[in-house]
Amino acid sequence: MKRVSALFLTLLLVLSLAACGGGDKPGEDAAPAPDLGEFFSQLQGSYEGLDALAPLEGESLDALYPGLSAIETESMLVQETMMSTANCAVVLITLPAGASEEDLQAVKDILQARMDQQASGGAWYPESCETWEKGVIVSASRSVGMFVYPEEAQAMADEFTAAFGG
Repeated sequence: MKRVSALFLTLLLVLSLAACGGGDKPGEDAAPAPDLGEFFSQLQGSYEGLDALAPLEGESLDALYPGLSAIETESMLVQETMMSTANCAVVLITLPAGASEEDLQAVKDILQARMDQQASGGAWYPESCETWEKGVIVSASRSVGMFVYPEEAQAMADEFTAAFGG
């Protein structure tokens, strides 16, 4: 009986210490973030048309998101429609555990610059510019998401926050 009581008290102590821990901040060591590819696949299953997005890498990434490839990331997924009247984009980035608030803000600034450029005429078609104007950028812990999707960008952002918020 003493052993069971001691084990129970030890377990209770461990749980109470875990509950007292502070929230994750970008600079803190944190548990691994969810897999970006798996999260994107979930979005594809829920939102029509995301399977038409193309990955951006190399020169295309540098041309559309200047400076993004220079930022150290743990993982990054950048997907956009190309030359379409129905523009959509999903950018998912997880920074390394040692990332600072400045690193997080630098990513958000690059994503915002892309959205601003597209919304102000870079997307060519009025409906596309409007979609980019309604895009949403969110951060949760050390992950950043950008969602450009007609009428449901905020819903995607909410799913991201729930999945990556820790």
